[in-house]
Amino acid sequence: MQLFSNKRIKKKLAGATSLKAPEDVENALVAYADEQIRREALVQASAAAERAVAQYRNQYRAGLTDFQSVLDSQRSLLAYQDQLAVSDGTVASNFVRLYKALGGGWQAMDTTPSEIENRHSQNGLQTTD
Repeated sequence: MQLFSNKRIKKKLAGATSLKAPEDVENALVAYADEQIRREALVQASAAAERAVAQYRNQYRAGLTDFQSVLDSQRSLLAYQDQLAVSDGTVASNFVRLYKALGGGWQAMDTTPSEIENRHSQNGLQTTD
């Protein structure tokens, strides 16, 4: 009698994997969605910072503010742009994590909706509108 059965170990691992899979998918979805929200806020903050830089630059040219205000606004803009670049990477990373959690490995189909309907009708499936 073997102390460790390969079949028994594989079965237990498969069971553990299948129980963990929904949790992995949920975690990946939440991380992806949360980072998308964060990224959108950073896009808006960057746009506001760009407007602030333009405003301070115009005020400086008109002699209404000092150059330090221009530099501070530019520093803020660069910080938001840096955070946005990091967020872009995190969104991509979270997408890959989601793809892997869903099993990955599938290919995108180059089909139109009418081709999908035809394929479904050929297989006896109904499509919903």
